[in-house]
Amino acid sequence: MGDAVAEGSGRRSKITLLGLSMAIVAALVLAAAGPGYRLQLWGLGAGFDMLRWAVYIGLAGAAVSLAGARPCTSPGKMMHRGSTHDRMAAVSRRVSMPRLNATRGYLLLS
Repeated sequence: MGDAVAEGSGRRSKITLLGLSMAIVAALVLAAAGPGYRLQLWGLGAGFDMLRWAVYIGLAGAAVSLAGARPCTSPGKMMHRGSTHDRMAAVSRRVSMPRLNATRGYLLLS
């Protein structure tokens, strides 16, 4: 209803999907390294190489996903009609700041 709409969101979602697919590939390589060694499909060195490359691919996938998910900050590319972030900030201010009832001398948590 009052969410922010950004231009180029299709491109951004493709970037985040690329990061997700990289993370899935990294998880599969990570999961296959140990059982592949135990089944003697590859040697111990290859298994450790797979672990190392799984970490590299996973970190790269996380970086790509974060780059694609960053909010558009230029005012020309985003239309504000009360973004979700603004509403969440207002709710958290209301919840985290208790009021003092001056007539009774105790805190009201509302």
